[in-house]
Amino acid sequence: MNTLVFSEYPAFCQLNSEHGVTIHFRNWEEKTFTADNLEQAKSKLYSFLVEVLNQLSAECCLIPKPEKALTGDLIVEVPLDVQLKILLLNSMQKNRYRKSDLAKDLNIPPQRISSFLSFKKTTNLDFFDRAFRVMGRRLTFSI
Repeated sequence: MNTLVFSEYPAFCQLNSEHGVTIHFRNWEEKTFTADNLEQAKSKLYSFLVEVLNQLSAECCLIPKPEKALTGDLIVEVPLDVQLKILLLNSMQKNRYRKSDLAKDLNIPPQRISSFLSFKKTTNLDFFDRAFRVMGRRLTFSI
C-alpha cells in the first residue's frame, strides 16, 4: 500500500542584487525561478512547483518524494488532487502503463486524460478511484 507523502515540498530563497530573489526547490535545485522580492516569491511558490511537476510529467520522469525541509525553508503545501496525480503518474511510470492505455481502459478520449492529469487543473476523486481500479489498485482514505 502506498501512502501519500507528497504533501509538502520545501524551497529556499537566495537574495541577489540583480534579480531580487532566486527560488530553488530542495528536490530540484537546478530549476530556479526569480521574483522581485520575498513576498512575491512566497505568492508564486505553488505556481512554480506546478511548472516543475508538469515538466517532469511531460518528460515521463518519476516525481520524487519531498526532500527534508531545513530551518528557514519555505513550505509549499500540495492539494490532495495533486498528490494523487503524482501517485498515479508514478505508478503508471513504474508499471509502463501509458496515458493512452488509461484512456482506453477508462473509455474516455486521450485528451481528457491529459486534462485530468494536468497539474494546472483540479481533478475529482471519482477519476482517481476509477484510474487506480483499472490498474488493479484501490484508493482508500483514513484519518
